[in-house]
Amino acid sequence: MALVWMLGLAAFAMGAGGQQRYGLACAAKVPEVDWLRPAVTRCFSQPNHEGAIPIAWTLDEERVPPAPGSRSIAIAVQEEYCASGRNPIPYLDKPEVAYLKRSVVINVWVHPPEGFSTCQSNPVGHLRVKLPGPLGNRTLFDGASDPPRRVKPGEDPRRPSR
Repeated sequence: MALVWMLGLAAFAMGAGGQQRYGLACAAKVPEVDWLRPAVTRCFSQPNHEGAIPIAWTLDEERVPPAPGSRSIAIAVQEEYCASGRNPIPYLDKPEVAYLKRSVVINVWVHPPEGFSTCQSNPVGHLRVKLPGPLGNRTLFDGASDPPRRVKPGEDPRRPSR
């Protein structure tokens, strides 16, 4: 009986009831309850990026830095593991942008190479990410880390600060 009650509680907390209870809009994300702090729920991406792994990004220093009126930003990514020196851009999934009141969190995923790869230097890939509205005074965050890392202008895309 206790096990049935615990499973029911877990289903409530992980389902739509948990999202509404805590006022959290996860949209295309999976809520996870912190069992030590029951009022805390965090959202994690669904595994719709099958086979892909998160990749860190920085502002593209070769492009014009974003201004408050910018509706897109230029980012730079570089694979951190052996990828045979390939350009990462063709292997990226579409970036996810969380456009919040005071911040913008961008998540980028890359599909790692299959099979054997050599470990020469990997090139920096350049990508433009569209925003749902103007950047304004929002702070940019890289969602590849937990918690998301604040992106600072002038970072080296080969070694973004963590």
